[in-house]
Parts: sequence; C-alpha cells; structure tokens
Amino acid sequence: MSTLSDYFRFRNRAAVTGDLGPLYSAHPSLAHGEDRQLGVNVEAVFVERMRAQRVSHVSVELEDREPVKVYVKDATAVAYVHGRETWDLAPGAGRTISEIVVRFDLHRAATGWLIERSDELVLGERVSPTPR
Repeated sequence: MSTLSDYFRFRNRAAVTGDLGPLYSAHPSLAHGEDRQLGVNVEAVFVERMRAQRVSHVSVELEDREPVKVYVKDATAVAYVHGRETWDLAPGAGRTISEIVVRFDLHRAATGWLIERSDELVLGERVSPTPR
C-alpha cells in the first residue's frame, strides 16, 4: 500500500507543479510506453490536463469505492485501485470529484516494490477482476 500511496503523492504533486521527475525517478518504467487510447502510463497526460485547468490541489482516497485488491506471485504483483479523486480547481472555480479505477503492475526490486505499468480504466473498458 505504501508504494501506491507514494505513487499518488508524487503524481498529485506533479499535477500542481508540472514536475514528473520524482515519480519517474521512483518508478522509471512509467516514463515509457504511454498509450492514451488505452490509458496506459498516462501520468504525463494527467499532469498536462491538470495544469491546463490550473488545479491547485489533488487528493485521492484509494479505497473510497472498494478495498485495494493485490495479487502477489513471487516477485511480481498486480494491484487494483477503485477510489475517488478530488481536484481543487483555480481559485473561485470550485472542486471536481471523480471515480478512478487503475490497475498497477509491480515487481519487487532490492529497494522495494516498483510500478512497471499503470492502466487507468477508460470509457467502455471493463476491469479484469484478476490478473491476466
């Protein structure tokens, strides 16, 4: 859980500052393999969108909709997050709340768990209940 919490902390901070460096430093694989249509490794897209809306703060409740599901096998894991994300927009513009569904593929390294791939649910896509 700490790996996922750290991921969202880095990502949410990048949404405000525009700096994805700390996230990519912690999880280098996320800097590659972006697929906007499938929602794979779209952290840069998220940051672009938040910066364009002049978001001042982003917070995530990882288990707002359901508990995080984690499947571990040897040195690999898959985690499913179904939570809530809140964006504080530019002063006077209010707040937006949305549902998030993300699959994370991880592997265990000497320093701990690393996220290899993030896959956000896109409209019309169904989430697999167990790893593929």
